[in-house]
Amino acid sequence: MVYGDSYIKKLGAEGSISPFFLENVNSSSYDMTLADEFGLPNEVDDYKYKYIKTHKIYLYTQETLIARSQEYFKFPDYVSGMVKDKSTLGRSFVTCCNGGAGWFDPGFEGYAVLEIVNNGYTPFLLQAGMTIGQMIFIEVSGCNKPYNGNYQNQDSLALDSFEKAVEKLYVKAKKFYIGGY
Repeated sequence: MVYGDSYIKKLGAEGSISPFFLENVNSSSYDMTLADEFGLPNEVDDYKYKYIKTHKIYLYTQETLIARSQEYFKFPDYVSGMVKDKSTLGRSFVTCCNGGAGWFDPGFEGYAVLEIVNNGYTPFLLQAGMTIGQMIFIEVSGCNKPYNGNYQNQDSLALDSFEKAVEKLYVKAKKFYIGGY
Protein backbone atom coordinates (compact mmCIF):
# COMPACT_ATOMS: atom_id res chain seq x y z
CA MET A 1 0.00 0.00 0.00
CA VAL A 2 1.23 3.48 -0.86
CA TYR A 3 0.71 6.01 1.92
CA GLY A 4 -1.26 9.17 1.18
CA ASP A 5 -0.96 12.80 2.14
CA SER A 6 -2.35 12.44 5.70
CA TYR A 7 0.34 9.88 6.58
CA ILE A 8 3.08 11.99 4.93
CA LYS A 9 1.96 14.99 7.01
CA LYS A 10 2.15 12.76 10.12
CA LEU A 11 5.76 11.80 9.23
CA GLY A 12 6.59 15.49 8.88
CA ALA A 13 4.97 16.37 12.22
CA GLU A 14 6.94 13.56 13.94
CA GLY A 15 10.25 14.82 12.52
CA SER A 16 10.73 11.86 10.18
CA ILE A 17 11.15 14.32 7.28
CA SER A 18 13.31 17.30 8.19
CA PRO A 19 13.07 20.02 7.04
CA PHE A 20 9.43 19.46 6.19
CA PHE A 21 7.60 21.72 3.76
CA LEU A 22 3.83 21.29 3.90
CA GLU A 23 3.45 22.68 0.37
CA ASN A 24 5.60 19.77 -0.93
CA VAL A 25 3.04 17.16 0.15
CA ASN A 26 1.17 15.63 -2.80
CA SER A 27 -1.70 13.14 -2.72
CA SER A 28 0.69 10.15 -2.47
CA SER A 29 4.24 11.53 -2.47
CA TYR A 30 6.52 14.20 -1.05
CA ASP A 31 8.49 16.56 -3.31
CA MET A 32 12.10 16.48 -2.12
CA THR A 33 14.28 19.55 -2.53
CA LEU A 34 17.87 19.70 -3.69
CA ALA A 35 20.69 20.51 -1.25
CA ASP A 36 23.85 22.43 -2.14
CA GLU A 37 26.20 19.39 -2.23
CA PHE A 38 27.22 17.67 -5.45
CA GLY A 39 29.61 14.91 -6.44
CA LEU A 40 31.11 15.00 -9.92
CA PRO A 41 32.49 11.72 -11.28
CA ASN A 42 36.24 11.47 -11.63
CA GLU A 43 37.16 10.91 -15.29
CA VAL A 44 39.89 8.43 -14.33
CA ASP A 45 38.21 6.42 -11.57
CA ASP A 46 34.45 5.89 -11.92
CA TYR A 47 33.69 5.49 -8.24
CA LYS A 48 35.67 8.49 -7.00
CA TYR A 49 33.88 11.82 -6.89
CA LYS A 50 34.93 15.44 -6.68
CA TYR A 51 32.92 17.13 -3.92
CA ILE A 52 31.43 20.56 -4.75
CA LYS A 53 29.35 22.80 -2.48
CA THR A 54 27.44 25.43 -4.45
CA HIS A 55 23.92 26.84 -4.78
CA LYS A 56 23.83 26.53 -8.58
CA ILE A 57 25.42 24.09 -11.00
CA TYR A 58 24.82 23.36 -14.67
CA LEU A 59 24.33 19.78 -15.72
CA TYR A 60 25.50 19.56 -19.31
CA THR A 61 24.33 17.23 -22.07
CA GLN A 62 24.88 13.55 -21.19
CA GLU A 63 26.52 14.56 -17.91
CA THR A 64 25.82 12.86 -14.61
CA LEU A 65 26.41 13.76 -10.97
CA ILE A 66 25.24 12.78 -7.54
CA ALA A 67 23.49 15.14 -5.20
CA ARG A 68 21.45 14.89 -2.03
CA SER A 69 18.09 16.00 -0.79
CA GLN A 70 17.81 18.79 1.77
CA GLU A 71 15.44 16.52 3.64
CA TYR A 72 16.76 14.02 6.17
CA PHE A 73 14.51 10.94 6.29
CA LYS A 74 13.84 8.55 9.17
CA PHE A 75 11.91 5.56 7.87
CA PRO A 76 9.94 3.52 10.41
CA ASP A 77 10.58 -0.24 10.42
CA TYR A 78 7.35 -0.80 8.48
CA VAL A 79 7.87 1.74 5.67
CA SER A 80 10.04 1.73 2.54
CA GLY A 81 10.64 4.67 0.26
CA MET A 82 10.97 4.93 -3.48
CA VAL A 83 12.15 7.98 -5.43
CA LYS A 84 10.53 8.86 -8.72
CA ASP A 85 11.36 11.65 -11.13
CA LYS A 86 9.34 14.86 -11.23
CA SER A 87 7.39 15.08 -14.48
CA THR A 88 8.70 18.59 -15.23
CA LEU A 89 12.28 17.33 -15.01
CA GLY A 90 11.38 14.31 -17.12
CA ARG A 91 10.04 16.61 -19.83
CA SER A 92 13.42 18.32 -19.71
CA PHE A 93 15.11 14.89 -20.11
CA VAL A 94 16.61 15.11 -16.61
CA THR A 95 16.31 12.13 -14.27
CA CYS A 96 17.10 12.04 -10.56
CA CYS A 97 17.06 8.29 -10.02
CA ASN A 98 18.78 6.74 -12.97
CA GLY A 99 17.92 3.16 -12.09
CA GLY A 100 20.18 2.87 -9.05
CA ALA A 101 19.82 4.66 -5.76
CA GLY A 102 16.08 5.08 -5.61
CA TRP A 103 14.99 2.55 -2.98
CA PHE A 104 15.04 3.08 0.79
CA ASP A 105 14.63 0.08 3.08
CA PRO A 106 12.60 0.14 6.30
CA GLY A 107 14.65 1.63 9.11
CA PHE A 108 16.86 3.73 6.81
CA GLU A 109 17.89 7.09 8.22
CA GLY A 110 19.72 9.75 6.22
CA TYR A 111 19.57 11.99 3.19
CA ALA A 112 18.36 10.73 -0.17
CA VAL A 113 21.40 10.60 -2.46
CA LEU A 114 20.35 10.98 -6.07
CA GLU A 115 21.94 10.10 -9.40
CA ILE A 116 21.05 13.03 -11.65
CA VAL A 117 21.52 12.68 -15.40
CA ASN A 118 20.88 15.12 -18.24
CA ASN A 119 19.72 13.02 -21.18
CA GLY A 120 18.76 16.12 -23.15
CA TYR A 121 20.54 18.30 -25.66
CA THR A 122 20.80 21.51 -23.65
CA PRO A 123 22.41 22.34 -20.29
CA PHE A 124 20.07 22.21 -17.28
CA LEU A 125 20.49 24.48 -14.25
CA LEU A 126 20.25 22.74 -10.88
CA GLN A 127 19.59 25.05 -7.93
CA ALA A 128 19.61 24.33 -4.22
CA GLY A 129 16.04 24.35 -2.94
CA MET A 130 14.39 23.28 -6.20
CA THR A 131 12.12 20.25 -6.14
CA ILE A 132 14.13 17.38 -7.57
CA GLY A 133 12.19 14.14 -7.03
CA GLN A 134 9.20 12.56 -5.36
CA MET A 135 9.55 10.28 -2.35
CA ILE A 136 6.83 7.65 -2.21
CA PHE A 137 6.18 5.89 1.11
CA ILE A 138 5.18 2.22 0.94
CA GLU A 139 3.91 -0.03 3.72
CA VAL A 140 6.02 -3.13 4.39
CA SER A 141 4.67 -6.06 6.39
CA GLY A 142 6.81 -8.53 8.28
CA CYS A 143 10.14 -6.68 8.22
CA ASN A 144 12.42 -8.39 10.73
CA LYS A 145 15.67 -6.90 9.46
CA PRO A 146 15.53 -3.08 9.22
CA TYR A 147 18.25 -1.33 7.24
CA ASN A 148 21.65 -1.07 8.90
CA GLY A 149 23.96 -0.77 5.91
CA ASN A 150 26.78 1.41 4.63
CA TYR A 151 24.73 4.58 4.36
CA GLN A 152 22.84 4.50 7.67
CA ASN A 153 22.80 7.92 9.40
CA GLN A 154 24.68 9.57 6.53
CA ASP A 155 25.03 13.28 7.11
CA SER A 156 26.24 14.30 3.64
CA LEU A 157 26.78 12.73 0.24
CA ALA A 158 28.64 9.93 2.07
CA LEU A 159 31.34 9.75 -0.60
CA ASP A 160 33.74 7.92 1.74
CA SER A 161 31.06 5.34 2.57
CA PHE A 162 30.46 4.86 -1.14
CA GLU A 163 34.11 4.17 -1.89
CA LYS A 164 34.25 1.63 0.95
CA ALA A 165 31.04 -0.01 -0.28
CA VAL A 166 32.50 -0.42 -3.78
CA GLU A 167 35.58 -2.10 -2.32
CA LYS A 168 33.28 -4.48 -0.41
CA LEU A 169 31.55 -5.35 -3.69
CA TYR A 170 34.89 -6.39 -5.17
CA VAL A 171 35.68 -8.52 -2.11
CA LYS A 172 32.26 -10.20 -2.34
CA ALA A 173 32.73 -10.78 -6.06
CA LYS A 174 35.91 -12.74 -5.37
CA LYS A 175 34.14 -14.71 -2.64
CA PHE A 176 31.08 -15.64 -4.71
CA TYR A 177 32.53 -16.02 -8.20
CA ILE A 178 32.82 -19.75 -8.83
CA GLY A 179 35.21 -19.41 -11.79
CA GLY A 180 38.13 -18.16 -9.70
CA TYR A 181 40.35 -15.12 -10.33
